[in-house]
Amino acid sequence: MAGISVYAHEALVRPPTGSPWNGPLELLTSAQSENLTLEFELECLFRALWYWSRSARVGRLFLNVSASVLVKAAERQQIVRLFDHAQALGLSLSSLVLELTEHEQVTEIDAILHRGRERGQRRRQCQAPRQTKPLGFVCARGCTQG
Repeated sequence: MAGISVYAHEALVRPPTGSPWNGPLELLTSAQSENLTLEFELECLFRALWYWSRSARVGRLFLNVSASVLVKAAERQQIVRLFDHAQALGLSLSSLVLELTEHEQVTEIDAILHRGRERGQRRRQCQAPRQTKPLGFVCARGCTQG
């Protein structure tokens, strides 16, 4: 494996061993049934950043988030809190990629990307001396443009 390097890691949500949930979709369904999807996914993102900050931090970190949560979090300035948290942990925003999850059908990808870029551009303008590269956005399987 000489000459092979790690490009990225992906933060995945998994239930604790021995819990009543068998997988990540059951966790998301449970959060949704309690009307806590936004809170659950944001907590997962904050925890992923914390763990990533204590690792080797090689390459990029892909963070899964549903499109609906991304939009709500951006509208409520919670994404800015997430970015601030990442930087407070010593992470570069250019190493983070928000990946839209497959568990919901996305038909408004252009609007989501526009909002994300708009918010990201404002953020970069405020942080220009410290941060020059934009946060990445990836559309995972299940996304459609329509």
